[in-house]
Amino acid sequence: MNDVNAKLETRNSKPREARNSKLRVAIFGGSGYSGAELLRILLQHPDAEIALVTANEHAGKGVGEVHKNLYGLTDLTFSNAPEELDTLKDLDCVFLALPHGQAMEIAPQLPSHLKVIDLSGDFRLRNKDVFVEHYGREHTAMDAQSEFVYGLTETNCNLVGSRAAGSKRSDHRSCGRRCENWIVWFRG
Repeated sequence: MNDVNAKLETRNSKPREARNSKLRVAIFGGSGYSGAELLRILLQHPDAEIALVTANEHAGKGVGEVHKNLYGLTDLTFSNAPEELDTLKDLDCVFLALPHGQAMEIAPQLPSHLKVIDLSGDFRLRNKDVFVEHYGREHTAMDAQSEFVYGLTETNCNLVGSRAAGSKRSDHRSCGRRCENWIVWFRG
């Protein structure tokens, strides 16, 4: 078990009822622009608790060390992505703020109860030929594509809420400002 898995096991040892009622989230790819915006907003959100933030190239560094605008707001440190994704079973949601092509490798391996929000383009296009045309690569997780709904919460709230409530998987444009609406969607 690597260090990240050990930390999550320790944090997750309390029964859900004994913890606060905040949504426990993980951010994969916290060092990029979308990850930074998610961190900024979620750190201030009263209903969210960031349990894990990954950035393999910055593993071990403090979030404020990488994102100067967040210095002093958190003691979170970046970690490598956990090798065993089932250690995330006590989370409520995972944001995938990864470069295109990486989310499709991770999303199918995540525990099925998790709400997953992909900020890349990996689960936007349902047609594999159109995906290749636009992204210049094959989609390696087309079977998981049907679990995702693409939509903006501001304009497709009913679609996102109804389809994603059953599937728990959603693909959104990478704009961190929308995560306040996502928190409402999670609760719905």
